[in-house]
Amino acid sequence: MKILLKYSILLLTTGLLLNSCTIWVSFFVRNFSSDRIRMQIKLDEDIDSLRNIESNLVMKYSNSILEINDDTENITTVKLPYKELDHFNIVFSLPPKSTLFVGGNYNVLSQFSEFIVMQDSRVDTIKIGDTSKIESSGGITPIQFYYDYKN
Repeated sequence: MKILLKYSILLLTTGLLLNSCTIWVSFFVRNFSSDRIRMQIKLDEDIDSLRNIESNLVMKYSNSILEINDDTENITTVKLPYKELDHFNIVFSLPPKSTLFVGGNYNVLSQFSEFIVMQDSRVDTIKIGDTSKIESSGGITPIQFYYDYKN
């Protein structure tokens, strides 16, 4: 009976902890090519509301290809300028051989719906959640998602 009570308490505690967990999720783009790439991000939220929370749309990069891990956010320090097409679309040019920290959120990347890479005549659309094009690293928390552009 004592064993059953211990397991019941353990299961209940574990369930409560997992139910109230908050997981940090971040998104990166790495440009492995020797050329600048032009990208467009389609936002699920109005850009004005994203600006209210600094971590939602960070747009900082490093002039090198970085390993994606828990420290990558802190290494990307140069602010990348972008142009607003409208309240739900931005465009920017990512330098060659660079890593961009786009932004993050808790539990889901609900602020982005898709990324469009435009290079020469090539157009590649990457939808958030497309596991054939987006990779992930990290353990249970935080989780980093990233897209690698290669010629």
